[in-house]
Amino acid sequence: MNTVQHWQATLGIDGEADRITTIGDDIVEIGLLDQGPTKAPQTGLGVIEVSGPDACDFLHAQLTADCRKLQPGHSLLAAWCSPKGRVLYLLRLIRNEDSFIILVPDEQCDALIKRLSMFVLRAQVVLTNQSADYTVIQCNGDFAAPASGDVFVGRDRTQTWFVVPFSGLGQTWQAIPAQAVGEAALMLQDIRLGIAHLPVSLSDTFLPQELNLDISDGVSFEKGCYPGQEIVARVKFRGEVKRRLARLLGQTTDRPVPGTRIVTRDGEPLGTVLLAETTGEQQVEILAVLNRAADTVFLSGADADALSRGAMIYELGE
Repeated sequence: MNTVQHWQATLGIDGEADRITTIGDDIVEIGLLDQGPTKAPQTGLGVIEVSGPDACDFLHAQLTADCRKLQPGHSLLAAWCSPKGRVLYLLRLIRNEDSFIILVPDEQCDALIKRLSMFVLRAQVVLTNQSADYTVIQCNGDFAAPASGDVFVGRDRTQTWFVVPFSGLGQTWQAIPAQAVGEAALMLQDIRLGIAHLPVSLSDTFLPQELNLDISDGVSFEKGCYPGQEIVARVKFRGEVKRRLARLLGQTTDRPVPGTRIVTRDGEPLGTVLLAETTGEQQVEILAVLNRAADTVFLSGADADALSRGAMIYELGE
């Protein structure tokens, strides 16, 4: 079985789908986002384990974040950049007692392992694709996390990730004291929180600061070198970040795909859609990288009214 089929069997859901959009009623699930802790499947994430005595130092030298400061049981969003300082891979990093877990879109797992392996050299590091054996539960809100020796847990502010073996998925799912929602509600929560997603089609497009990683501990300006560090630091100390994450609201039932342009009335490009979900009320919510000076904006190619700016649950931008 693939990941979605494992989840369908666990949740008792039938049908052909590439994700668990909803567990029951999407409108009800959206309403649960403001009513306490929630839990949801994350069927599109691949799981990479990074182990070995040099795992921490290796990741510290490759990623934008200060991996040495990350404590076991905690998580952060970080990036691996090109020499030009653009984000090639946006990844969720979880630290365990003796290893790390990297969560990336599943179609990027093998490519990321291959590229990181080029830099292992003599370091005692092992990179293992665990996607065939593990899946992810993402939670929002505060609750007492169940303890289990074969489940990896990482917490970042108000969110928690459980990396769970398929063999124990049902037991772990039931043990988490939170309301169950589908992936549509989960993505909507990420939009409201300002948590960026980066598909492969947008790789090597944005600086880490344009994804607000410098505000959410995803970039360290005190650590040593890493790929693209010189460019990233130059933007910090000599330049200005002209684009930041923005939450946008629109009156449409169509969900724009990642990469859709945000434009002026005359079609001048101002930004790019990263993530979008419909709310079931003929409204779409969008997380985009947008020019900070942008005022009236539209979806490219859409016959719709101007988009309005919406507040994030907590503001990450300046």
